Amino acid sequence: MTLTREQILKADDLPVIKLAVPEWGGDVYIRTMSGKTRDTLEATISAIKDPIKRLLNGRAKYAAAALSDEQGNLLFDIDKPEDISLLTNKAGSALDKIFEAVMTHNKISEEDFEETVKNSQSAQN
Repeated sequence: MTLTREQILKADDLPVIKLAVPEWGGDVYIRTMSGKTRDTLEATISAIKDPIKRLLNGRAKYAAAALSDEQGNLLFDIDKPEDISLLTNKAGSALDKIFEAVMTHNKISEEDFEETVKNSQSAQN
């Protein structure tokens, strides 16, 4: 079946999943990233020149790019430094859990992630 433009644009292709985060006392929703959000995420991580800051902010940026309400509305903005700063102060174990769920739900492989980091290091050299 060949899809029309209208069918493509009407497709509900940003589903959300529920994730238990005991550190926060409940569940969160992880949304599939749009192409724009994923591109923005990769660009913002690549733009971080300091490798320590890249590591510290990386998990928070992934969380900000995908944490949503049940309807898929994002709760944070990866373009707002204050949102990232707030998330970096949350439990590392919770951010690790969310990071892993975002990677799995969005089909981002470890190689994809490493390529983003590698490209950011190459651009700085």
